[in-house]
Amino acid sequence: MKHSDPRNADRRKRARFALHRVIHYTLLNDGRVIGEGSGYTLNISSKGVAFTTSELLRPGSAVEISVSWPALLEGSCPLRLVAFGYVVRSTSGMVACSICKFEFRTQARVKAASQETGATDSPYESELAASA
Repeated sequence: MKHSDPRNADRRKRARFALHRVIHYTLLNDGRVIGEGSGYTLNISSKGVAFTTSELLRPGSAVEISVSWPALLEGSCPLRLVAFGYVVRSTSGMVACSICKFEFRTQARVKAASQETGATDSPYESELAASA
């Protein structure tokens, strides 16, 4: 009977969910903003998030993240996940952060460029285009 190596086992206590959304982050030090950036989420759980970024972030740094959420409140109001945590690890192109506290906030709806052209009025269309 084969036994798997426990060092290779996923030790996370929370399930991670693949989620590809725009993320904005703010690095904090004693309540002051010391850096900002953006990228795309790779996966998320109630206790952590992994995302892409072109910057290397220092492990242990306090971070506030903001993610456009894919669900609408009551079917019409866009939501944003705002979370606070710490950088756990950072490699070229990817950062993993813990989530210590989070909340959902409502956000303003982004209007379509033109309804005659068949453009969608997804609240995330222009944000995704602007970040690309």
